[in-house]
Amino acid sequence: MSKVFDTDHYDSDDWAKYLVLGFLETKGYKVWVNPDRFGIDLLAERRGKKFQFEVEVKHNWHGIFFPFERIHYSARKLKFIDLDSETWFVTLNDEQDRAVFIGGDHLLLSPIIYKRTKYTENEPFVEVDIQWGIFRTLEEGR
Repeated sequence: MSKVFDTDHYDSDDWAKYLVLGFLETKGYKVWVNPDRFGIDLLAERRGKKFQFEVEVKHNWHGIFFPFERIHYSARKLKFIDLDSETWFVTLNDEQDRAVFIGGDHLLLSPIIYKRTKYTENEPFVEVDIQWGIFRTLEEGR
C-alpha cells in the first residue's frame, strides 16, 4: 500500500527543488517549477531538449559520501517518467549540499522491492544500484 499524500510532509522538503533549480540554472538549463503540484517537481529545457527532475531529500544521508549500495524510489514515481523528456531523479543529502542524479532509464531497468516504512507496511520501491548515480556538489558553478 502506498503512502497517502501528506501536505505537511511535502511542504517540509519543498525547498529542496529550489536548490536543484538554482544548480541547474548554473549549468545552462532554463528551469521552472511544475505548476502541477502533483506532477514531477521541475521542468527544464537546454539546447532544445526537454528535461524533468523529481527532487527529494534523504535525511539519513549525511556528509559527502552516500552510505548505501542502493537507492530506493517509491514505485509510484515511475509515472513521472516521460519518453518525450529526459527524466532525472535527484536526491539531496540532509545538509542540502550534495546530490545524486539517477536517470529515469535506470529506474525502468531496476527491480521493484517491497519494504516497510514508517508510513506503510508493504510499499513498492524501485531499487537502483548507486553505481548509476551522478554525484554533484550543489555549490558547483556558483
